[in-house]
Amino acid sequence: MFTLRTASEFVEWSAQGSRYDLPELQWAQSSFIPPQLKVQDRYFYDPVAGNYTVDRYVDDLERRYGGIDSVLIWRPIPIWDRQPESA
Repeated sequence: MFTLRTASEFVEWSAQGSRYDLPELQWAQSSFIPPQLKVQDRYFYDPVAGNYTVDRYVDDLERRYGGIDSVLIWRPIPIWDRQPESA
């Protein structure tokens, strides 16, 4: 799997156009508008049953869009404990 660890790695990598020719990234050349998904989406995760419902999510995308090539998955971002400004 192809990953970039830092923002500076991404800037350096993206400046080199030939990087987009990597076999791992060929799919991206034809996937122009991926739907965005948060991992807690109710079509993707059932909190009552406590399991992921990928088939239900994909079936919904099939009904709405006629199918998709890729999905952009947003992971949860932790909210760090902050000190109150008034303290």
